[in-house]
Amino acid sequence: MNMLDALGTIMLDTHSLGSFSDDEFFAFCLDKRDLKFERDENGNIYIMANTGGLTG
Repeated sequence: MNMLDALGTIMLDTHSLGSFSDDEFFAFCLDKRDLKFERDENGNIYIMANTGGLTG
């Protein structure tokens, strides 16, 4: 079991890093294809483990 499986979703508060443009966020996601990312309206990034074939 990896860390994300054990913890569930991790939220990154990126305010101290500055904001990602849509293109920068897309490139970030492409660099880490083994994870699932979402970004909310406040710029927070949520990291989730891919479910693979385990969901219905």
